[in-house]
Amino acid sequence: TTAAGGGVNGGNRTAKTARPITGMTSRATRLKTAIAANNKTDDPTEFIDTARLDCQRYGSDIHMAPIMFDYLLTFQPDLRFALNLANSAITTNNYQNAFWRTALGKTYLRMGMLRKAENEFNFSKNVDIEALLLLAKVYCKLFQYKSAVKVLENGLKIFPNHINLQIHLARLYSTELDGEEFEVTN
Repeated sequence: TTAAGGGVNGGNRTAKTARPITGMTSRATRLKTAIAANNKTDDPTEFIDTARLDCQRYGSDIHMAPIMFDYLLTFQPDLRFALNLANSAITTNNYQNAFWRTALGKTYLRMGMLRKAENEFNFSKNVDIEALLLLAKVYCKLFQYKSAVKVLENGLKIFPNHINLQIHLARLYSTELDGEEFEVTN
């Protein structure tokens, strides 16, 4: 059948809508093709080529750096570049930003550098709940369960009735501390 525009499929109109096909879909298709053609890496899931990026430039960008760091740590685990990015961002902020101290601690934790991670989490434990939980995790990996309990109990004083702190404290009491006597504080 022919539509009002003439031709088999309505001329320049699609079969599903009355709107004409715009150049945007062609541009999007060409862009996807160009991205696929330029992906020279062996891993097709790698989205950011970190070998070509400048850590100092992106570390000083306060809007792009946290997004890029989270992406690199979560989806494309390039720990060395994430560590360099966090270091350059933290030097830009004069070592005072709790987010970057926690981010640096996360990277150290992933790399297995537990004492360095402990130092970074200790800096931001009074501001960031995630730092408190990760600090307790570091102490559990170091088999210092009493220190982990102390950190979580002190965290409950700063952030009272926070459910994640209570859950982690309960898990510590139920699994790791069986057979040991501990004084429960409120």
